[in-house]
Amino acid sequence: MILARGLDDRVPYAVKIHGSALEYVVRPHRERFLPLAREGLERAGGVLVGSRHTAESLWEVMDDPALPARTRLGPPGVDVHAFHQRPPGEAAERLTALAGRLEGAGPAGWGGEAGA
Repeated sequence: MILARGLDDRVPYAVKIHGSALEYVVRPHRERFLPLAREGLERAGGVLVGSRHTAESLWEVMDDPALPARTRLGPPGVDVHAFHQRPPGEAAERLTALAGRLEGAGPAGWGGEAGA
């Protein structure tokens, strides 16, 4: 919701729904949190959920007929073929190289201007 306010229609964004936040915060305290949840979802180009159960719960709580069309299933997990553990020596070398680049990047820390 804070991100949605800050972007002010300038940057498209998607929202990832966390089932526990939906079930233990928004659902039992709708009067307080539903307006904030609606604001965060309002301009989102896509809504990502980790399961069909979370999607159906979201649709029920939000009661927005347009929401199912913007909802996409993205099950949690890692593609172990694309992302795999490196041999220990290679991993250590790459981590040391990354640390060196970050230390030499200056105050911004990532090689760009602070706040950019």
